[in-house]
Amino acid sequence: MKRRTTEVYWLKKKFLSEAAATFTMWLAPKFILLCTYVLFTEVGNHLSPAITFSIMSLYGYIQFYLQTLPNALSVVIECQNALKRIQNFLLAEEINLSCITYDRFDLPSSSIKENAIEVHNGNFYWDKDDESGNKDLAPKEPEMNLIDMNFNVRRGEFVAVIGGIGAGKSSLMYSLLGEMKFKENNKPRVSINGSLSLVTQKPWIVNDTVKNNIVFG
Repeated sequence: MKRRTTEVYWLKKKFLSEAAATFTMWLAPKFILLCTYVLFTEVGNHLSPAITFSIMSLYGYIQFYLQTLPNALSVVIECQNALKRIQNFLLAEEINLSCITYDRFDLPSSSIKENAIEVHNGNFYWDKDDESGNKDLAPKEPEMNLIDMNFNVRRGEFVAVIGGIGAGKSSLMYSLLGEMKFKENNKPRVSINGSLSLVTQKPWIVNDTVKNNIVFG
């Protein structure tokens, strides 16, 4: 929640800065042009049409490049942030799938297991960084999000996981995919007997027909 509040604060500041910059960008050239004309006449010069339009043309030419400067700086800053995120993603630790074993359903009937999913000693946690994003300042002892999970899901069984917000429903799904971390000295055992797919909460579509987007092929 604290990170979301900080994000909203900086978004407001960004939009207010952009509004002020846009207002100044369109008002400043007219104001500068007016001040130039006033100063030119105050020092005793005669403001002829040729001089007037020459000054307007010169200021218009300069204004074009000055207007692109804030946009260029904004694009450079956004590119730096994007590159930093891409770098953090590419240098992130690989997913550890050593606690998960997979078996297929197309094996001989004598070797097919009764349970589709088996979880034993399910202790998982998320990798939490420090608020500044520095992993070195993160807590050394991880806070477990899922503790002592032991359950089996039989083949053909329809199971619904119900709970409040933050209860760990999504964490449970991600633990079956191997997305969550665990302690090596207390490794859980997850067995997936068959194929596994996950439809996330975020809406998305594939580059295919409407039918295949509904039935997933």
